[in-house]
Order: sequence, then structure tokens, then C-alpha cells
Amino acid sequence: ILVEYINGCLDIEVMIETTEKIKQIIWKSLLNNIHPAYNENQNWI
Repeated sequence: ILVEYINGCLDIEVMIETTEKIKQIIWKSLLNNIHPAYNENQNWI
């Protein structure tokens, strides 16, 4: 039972990490569409 619990927690962590990566990808693509200069100067945020 403990092993299953640990595996469940790892699955949740992986899901959270994956979600964050997807959010970053979407956010960057949105910024690129809204603000093309973002590619040239990424320090404006």
C-alpha cells in the first residue's frame, strides 16, 4: 500500500511538471503572437 501511495505521488508530481511545461509553451507562443519583439528581447517581462 505504501509503495502504491509513493507511486501515486510521483505520478502527481510528473503531471504537475508536465502541466507547467505545457503552460510555459502556450504562454511563450501567445507572447510571440501578441508581441513579436519578444523573440528579440526576452527581458521585457
